[in-house]
Amino acid sequence: MEEWKRQEAERKKKNTAITAHFEAAVEEWRAEQQLARDERRRPRWKKPEKKEYRLLPKISKPPARKRAKQAEDNEDEEEVSSSAEE
Repeated sequence: MEEWKRQEAERKKKNTAITAHFEAAVEEWRAEQQLARDERRRPRWKKPEKKEYRLLPKISKPPARKRAKQAEDNEDEEEVSSSAEE
């Protein structure tokens, strides 16, 4: 479960960066569009499309049975380590 949480946090950071890059591209396009209007000409490029900046898909959680088994394994390890310390 901890591995999934780490991967999910990493995916969210990457998606945030992708979204920021897309928004910067749109702002750049808007500036070009406004300049083109002022100069009474067509913009030199098309508006960036969201599909060009695809976000990473959500990572599915591990099944509940595996999570329960991992939790049991962790409890067993903790019991072994605590009894070894005594």
